[in-house]
Amino acid sequence: MKTKKGLKRWLIFALCLSLMPIGGCSQTPDALTLLEASSKEMEKLNSYEVNLTLGLNMGFGDGKSEINIGMNGEGFLQMINDPYASYGEVTVTVDSFGQEDTVVSKSYQYEKDGKILQYVDDGSGWSTQSSEGLTADTAQSTMSLFDYSFAEKCEPKVVGSETIDGKDTWKVEFTASFEDLMELSEEEVDESAQVFLSSFGKNLQLTCTIYIDKETKRYAKTVLTLTGLEELMNLISKFSEDVPEGMEISMDDVAIEFTYGRFDEVDQIDIPKEVEDLSVDNAANNAWGTMKVSVGSSNLVIGESSLQQLIDAGFVLDDTQAMDKTMESGDVQYCVLTRKGNEFYVGIENTTSDTIDTKEATIYSFYGYYLQDDIVLEGGIHAGSTASEVKKAYGEPLTVTDEDYYDLWYYEINDSFSSKYLELGLEDGVVTDIDLSVYYFGSFFA
Repeated sequence: MKTKKGLKRWLIFALCLSLMPIGGCSQTPDALTLLEASSKEMEKLNSYEVNLTLGLNMGFGDGKSEINIGMNGEGFLQMINDPYASYGEVTVTVDSFGQEDTVVSKSYQYEKDGKILQYVDDGSGWSTQSSEGLTADTAQSTMSLFDYSFAEKCEPKVVGSETIDGKDTWKVEFTASFEDLMELSEEEVDESAQVFLSSFGKNLQLTCTIYIDKETKRYAKTVLTLTGLEELMNLISKFSEDVPEGMEISMDDVAIEFTYGRFDEVDQIDIPKEVEDLSVDNAANNAWGTMKVSVGSSNLVIGESSLQQLIDAGFVLDDTQAMDKTMESGDVQYCVLTRKGNEFYVGIENTTSDTIDTKEATIYSFYGYYLQDDIVLEGGIHAGSTASEVKKAYGEPLTVTDEDYYDLWYYEINDSFSSKYLELGLEDGVVTDIDLSVYYFGSFFA
């Protein structure tokens, strides 16, 4: 009997050993503990590379005919921890009407004097991007890759094992609901966008799948899948004048895959001379991106301040009751205001009411021409500033358009949830017109 029991134990032990490579008898770890251990291992690295792929397919149909649009992208991001530097390159191909259009975007981030400088080239030349709140410390913390308070709330689970690029990995998965996503983006999405998404985006859901190397505890792969977009887009289309009545939109789930590698093998990231020169010559060229406007002693922020704050600063609204005295363009309503003999067009959210609530109406664009007023942008630019003063404050514009008797200088900043625009009119090398506007995802302002 003893021999049979002993033999039985050895047979079970041998069976477990034979199954261990596929995880049959290995103990499944706690997901959050595993993610935390993985994060610490990633923090130990001084460099790595992430390769990414993304895909999106959409269709537009009215029951009689259908138009399909496909978008595919691939690229990579290299990161070095000390001194912090990163370089990314993404190629996106859009296939529509049987024709393919490809856009290549490149970006650099690097540390200089404790600050992170960011530059992007979308094919039209290098330009600066917003780096508000980004320091060397916060940039380096991205090596940890994960927010554990958020992950814990979403209750991650180890759902199995999988071989990724020859590595035996744990597969961790969690799903973030619409409410979770709103909480995560609370400080980045403005109030109007949150109201919009709360009304129409409740079925949005993000599934995150993370593959962690069992041996090294490093990330091997991450897959982000966003669902619920089809319903959201169809709801949006019903409120858009640009979408014909009866048009239905079909959309696949959006999937983005990140694959990690070249651990501690990215020795250096060489910054091109044209980018270095840009950083030296135009150290302050994102100053206007704060969207701050000074009017005498009043300080306003486009995208945050209300129409009432303009009125309090001495602007006069032609008639808050007469909606027919406004110009409408899509979802932005342009109100006409005057101050000190100048006429201004101010974009606010379109309203179905017959009365503009000046305290609730947020300013999304602010345009004045042939200014003879004390309007000053962040960086000190105002009517009368010279071309050289503008370049010193903001750097070279993305584009310059010759409008016969004056030039339009155009600047742009793209953030995670918004885009910011500045257009300056210069006549004989002197600023005469100022147009500052912001677009927030979900609120349709342009």
